[in-house]
Amino acid sequence: MVELHGAGFNNRGGQLMLRTTAERLRARASVELCMESLPGDAIGYGIRPLRPSVRPFKQAKPVPLFFAGSRLVGRFMPPGADYARRRDPSALIDISGYAFGDSWGARRAGNFATRCAYYKKRGHPVVLLPQMLGPFEKPSVADAFRRVLDLADRVYARDQVSLDAVLALDPPDGVVRLAADLTIFLAEHPEAASSEDGLPYACIVPNMRVLDSGKDKEAWRPVYLNRLEAAARLLLARDLAVRVVVHDASGDDRQLAEQLCDRVPEASLFSDPDPVVLKSYLGGSELVIGSRFHALVASLSMGVPAIALGWAHKYKMLLSDFGLPDFVHGPTDPDTHLTGLIEELCGPAGRAARATIEDALGRMRPIHDAMWEDVFEVLGL
Repeated sequence: MVELHGAGFNNRGGQLMLRTTAERLRARASVELCMESLPGDAIGYGIRPLRPSVRPFKQAKPVPLFFAGSRLVGRFMPPGADYARRRDPSALIDISGYAFGDSWGARRAGNFATRCAYYKKRGHPVVLLPQMLGPFEKPSVADAFRRVLDLADRVYARDQVSLDAVLALDPPDGVVRLAADLTIFLAEHPEAASSEDGLPYACIVPNMRVLDSGKDKEAWRPVYLNRLEAAARLLLARDLAVRVVVHDASGDDRQLAEQLCDRVPEASLFSDPDPVVLKSYLGGSELVIGSRFHALVASLSMGVPAIALGWAHKYKMLLSDFGLPDFVHGPTDPDTHLTGLIEELCGPAGRAARATIEDALGRMRPIHDAMWEDVFEVLGL
């Protein structure tokens, strides 16, 4: 049994990470999966809830006390087919996406180090799958994550900036490696969707986190919706239908999506509870303009050019991985920068971008497969 840690069902990116990891592990061997959840959270994909949970609150709390209580109570719980006890899992896999760095503080990394220590004391492997990491400029955060590095069997950074941040902490030899986002290659690659009305379309994917996260949030707030509106109107002028895609399960992004549709009545809103359906829909578009990281990953992995309006270095690094480093738009860039990128992708450069993306996917595939083989070896599968 493997404990999955870090991702959840409150956003489509987290769902994709859980689904991808579950599919990969189950395709390799007969494994059971479990994870902790907040009270009232629904868990899918045949993953068992871990009881009692060490996550009774949404915000990071000191874990050792809850962990001790979970172990103690778990001793008196009988084995169950619909849940797992703290004593049951024999491996830990983290798929946080982004949870360790100065922005998150020392407690989150310290809590995870406590979890790692529990597994290592019992001789069980600990793996962090590809994710954004760092920066670690705050001494308390750096010290907490050093504990994780000392305890983990493998830590995969998702981009070069993250890798450099972790290597600066002087990790043990061979622990830290580089691999692209794990959702790029699903076990079953979906077919690209077609528009319900048969029209060629472009997708815009808003993200509320742009307005409340990252160092550029103050700069984004007064201009973000204006930029998305300008993008939508230009796409319409280029004879592309505009679909505003909600790539979020919590409901936070829907407000922005509805505001954009109110501003641009010709645009229509698209949402679906299945992240693979969303990936298929994004894959059927001519181009994607967005701020949800895993919506951009989904688009690029389907061969569709994308323009990122982001709030962290992961956006720049993602586009760089796919050979399109210039297709990132920031709040301090002029309006004409975004419209110029759209004009470029609507012309012959759009076809060239698709070829560049396909070349990048061809380079990534063997690295991605090698990563999974390494993980299977660490887990003893």
